[in-house]
Amino acid sequence: MPPSATSAPARTVSVRPSLILVGAGEHAHVVGESAEMSGWTVLGCVDPQRPARRLPWPWLGDDAALGSLRRKHPQTQLILAFAGAGRAQAAQRILDWEWATVIDPAAVVSPGARIAAGVFVGPLALVHVGARIGAHAIINSGAIVEHDVRIGAFAHVAPGAVLGGGVTVGKSALIGLGASVRDHIRIGASAIVGLGAAVVGNVKAGTTVLGVPARPVKVAPASAGTDGGPRHTECAEYERKHCPSRPAEAGATEGERKVSDVSDVSDIVARVQTPNRKNRKER
Repeated sequence: MPPSATSAPARTVSVRPSLILVGAGEHAHVVGESAEMSGWTVLGCVDPQRPARRLPWPWLGDDAALGSLRRKHPQTQLILAFAGAGRAQAAQRILDWEWATVIDPAAVVSPGARIAAGVFVGPLALVHVGARIGAHAIINSGAIVEHDVRIGAFAHVAPGAVLGGGVTVGKSALIGLGASVRDHIRIGASAIVGLGAAVVGNVKAGTTVLGVPARPVKVAPASAGTDGGPRHTECAEYERKHCPSRPAEAGATEGERKVSDVSDVSDIVARVQTPNRKNRKER
């Protein structure tokens, strides 16, 4: 057989999976970049409104456009790329699509952890052995999820938050930026843990806790969010209301001072780390 007639070895063509972002805000930019770095091709984003901020990917229309997009891109997957309330409602409204799981290449996820569909794990996040992450949850940048943690669907562990071993986080709960939750604590569904809080006791469903140690400031009604989850804007309102920038009440001791009387979590930390002069003299 002449050399020209010999068959050439077949070439393997690598096709990157395609992804559409549901949401077009700041969080979508983070999710989209992590997706591209981990091997996805981001086709664009869908959102009820054309985004005011320019993203690297085109706006493909609102939810009504998903029908034609499905016919045009039958193998494409979706991911919820917004972090506020309404995520569960959006997932229930969007049918006949496969949900993608996006794990940033800079994240570390134990092979012994289980990650459900629709989850986003951000850069530098750590998910340890035995952890179970529910559908559409967010493990944001730099968050630490220790061994045997259980995180419910649509929950959000914000950047820098730390969950000790065996913690349980309920559906649609929010663990705020830099918050810490002691091992084997239970955070109820739709609860909000404020930024920088240190949680040392169980948190009931629908409760907002703030401070070091974390204390409840308000119990949200069951209809707080469109999907039963917390309205994150309300959390900011709670903090403004319960953490006014004013001195402690007259006559109150440091031990009696409430979290609601402190304007900043760093204020609490400074007072815990630096005993007052009176106590120093007594010693």
